[in-house]
Amino acid sequence: MATTPYLLQRGSTWSWRRRVPEFSTKTRHWQLSLRATDRSIACIIARRLNYECDRMLDAITDGKLTPVQAKAWLTSVVRSELDRIERQRRVSRMDPVGSSEEDQRLDWATARAWSHLASEGLRPELSDHDRRTVLKEGSSETDIASLETMLREERKHHDFGHDRARPAPRAGRKTQPRQARSVSAGQFLVL
Repeated sequence: MATTPYLLQRGSTWSWRRRVPEFSTKTRHWQLSLRATDRSIACIIARRLNYECDRMLDAITDGKLTPVQAKAWLTSVVRSELDRIERQRRVSRMDPVGSSEEDQRLDWATARAWSHLASEGLRPELSDHDRRTVLKEGSSETDIASLETMLREERKHHDFGHDRARPAPRAGRKTQPRQARSVSAGQFLVL
């Protein structure tokens, strides 16, 4: 396992400790609790502190910052990193889709549905030939089901938008259904 510089464990909590040169013959240490019991989280915070500490030491050398200000900044970095990690965890717990494998399958299905819509028009049906082609490419029946779901959703979206955008026919006038036109990828078709 790779080691992270200046990371140490005290009891069950991880800390970050770094020797900071003073401008006299003494040295001092900055030590901050990372408020984490998980080593992976402690490593993330420690790496960020190492980066920020290098910046702070340069600022101290240039006279732009005092050591007290630098340590206060590093303490705020610990808090902000912990908050950021917690926000990411909350978002991942709220992810309604699920596993990354399922995310990848749905991303593939969405891209394939858009490609199919571009080549077959606005009201495509997945033919037996299309199914065989997708299976030959290495997709599973689950992938095909996801693709069909995406195509149905796109049709619903299109039908809903069409019904609302089209004005009601005038009395005595016959209306003809509009022809679906094929569009290439990257173009938008407005009817």
